[in-house]
Amino acid sequence: MTFAMGGMGRTGVLPDNVAQGGNASGMIELRGGLPFERADSAITLQLPWNASWDVRYQFISEDTFVPAVAGQFMLGAAQPALLASLAATKTFGKVSLTGLASTGHVNEQLWRPGSGPYSGESETLAKDVYAWGGGIEVEASPIHRLFAGLLAWNNAHEQEAPARKDGEFHVDEGVSWFITAGLRIVWKQPPPPRPAGALTVLRGYLLQEPANNRFELGQPGLFRAVVLTDAFTKAVRDGKTASLKELKAGIAVLVQGIPLPQPSTFLARTIELQGP
Repeated sequence: MTFAMGGMGRTGVLPDNVAQGGNASGMIELRGGLPFERADSAITLQLPWNASWDVRYQFISEDTFVPAVAGQFMLGAAQPALLASLAATKTFGKVSLTGLASTGHVNEQLWRPGSGPYSGESETLAKDVYAWGGGIEVEASPIHRLFAGLLAWNNAHEQEAPARKDGEFHVDEGVSWFITAGLRIVWKQPPPPRPAGALTVLRGYLLQEPANNRFELGQPGLFRAVVLTDAFTKAVRDGKTASLKELKAGIAVLVQGIPLPQPSTFLARTIELQGP
């Protein structure tokens, strides 16, 4: 769970006789992670501009050479908007760098100075946007992170919907630049610890189809044991992660497990699938 507070500044691209919600806004974001740490969702408020809701999913886990790649879908809640983004993040110690590209359709309220966003001297400006930019995040402490970003909007296919007939403002925005900076507070709930105990290695064949998180393992004339699995049990094949669904009767496996009080019963920590 993260809570971010910051500010956003926007370069002035409108003519002097047209106003909007100011070139700067406050920003509040509440973001929560979903299972497997591969996805999260957030509600973002940008006052006085808009509110939005988004879902982000990570496609690739970051390693030494490959950045984490994520797709993001954003829906405007206060002003109609629909945006889709693709981002890549690379971490260097306590510093994370992110590059982003997005496209979508947004609506903004414009008005004449001295009036208001819903007066007779106002209009809704609908436009397609093509955005690109980047950001940096620095871990200042285990729970505090400082962030800053720069984003460019290239506005295209603008369409004006004035409050009164023939009241178009004839706006041509071109490229808008956004600068953001702020503080993010992070809460992490650590996973429960794995059960403790000395590991025992068993090599044999599955004597039955696994059911109810358990199966029988053995070698004729040598041993026969019951192996239990839980949420921490990991399956591997040729050094790569495999699925427990690949466990079938007759397959050869190497099990690292913890002996349980009941004789010939083990709790599996790692199951290595062997053979075809």
